[in-house]
Amino acid sequence: MRVTVALFMVSCAAAIAVYIAFGLTSDSGYVEHDHQSPAPRDVGDYEFPAGYEAVRAFSGCQDRLLEEVDLLIRATLGTSYVRSLRPRSRTYVTRTFFSPVPNYTTVSVQTNNGATGMITFRGTARFGWSDFGANRARIKGWLEDLDLELPTAG
Repeated sequence: MRVTVALFMVSCAAAIAVYIAFGLTSDSGYVEHDHQSPAPRDVGDYEFPAGYEAVRAFSGCQDRLLEEVDLLIRATLGTSYVRSLRPRSRTYVTRTFFSPVPNYTTVSVQTNNGATGMITFRGTARFGWSDFGANRARIKGWLEDLDLELPTAG
């Protein structure tokens, strides 16, 4: 009896781990509602327990910038496109070999007058209370590659 209960518990734990690590990426309300930034923010970096958000100003063609961002993100190991929730917004999922737990990143562009605007990168862990800095490191790397880093004081 004990062996049966132990095997059942191990099987349940394994099934949950497999679901978390390799479950299908959902187009459900999680991505659309909980993942989005609570409100438009000013330029800056925003950390929260399960993720990271970076807002940057840009000038130039918003569509060209979004295409450049899309190519860079899709070239990131373990990252794939999920969907576009609205115009000029794209969501991606990233899984790493060592931690296949999914992290979502949504990139959105808002323009002021067609030539300038704000681009927002928001990365969150799909499960749990912390992403252990993974989204921050990934987004900071993308910002550096795109020359969208915040200017340093001084």
